[in-house]
Amino acid sequence: MHRVSEDAALFNRKLAQMSDRLAAKDVVVSRLHADWPHWWELHVERGHETQQYNDQLRGPDPMHAAGPEVLRFFWDGLEGLMTVEASPTRPLSAPYEWKFECGKSFDRSGDEALEFVEEYLTKRFAR
Repeated sequence: MHRVSEDAALFNRKLAQMSDRLAAKDVVVSRLHADWPHWWELHVERGHETQQYNDQLRGPDPMHAAGPEVLRFFWDGLEGLMTVEASPTRPLSAPYEWKFECGKSFDRSGDEALEFVEEYLTKRFAR
């Protein structure tokens, strides 16, 4: 008998496995919010930028520490739409200056959307 709980567990494993693969590429998953099966939001940063930010926060002038650029991926599984935005992190702030980078449609299963995230980051962070 098929159980929806197994689908939800598989969904969570796929997100966790993607996070492991991104970490191997020095990409920090700084935020992940998911509402299975409808949508998820993922914030990522370059690992070395995040490390520099953490070092500055522990330094002599933490009030002027600027954080890393953050990329936000939003997957709307109901519409099959992925949106990608980027924002700097200003001192004493969370990212809030989101600029649209791209939008793309996929089948509603979301598997292609996960693959897209990894491919996008590989190309984007290679610059």
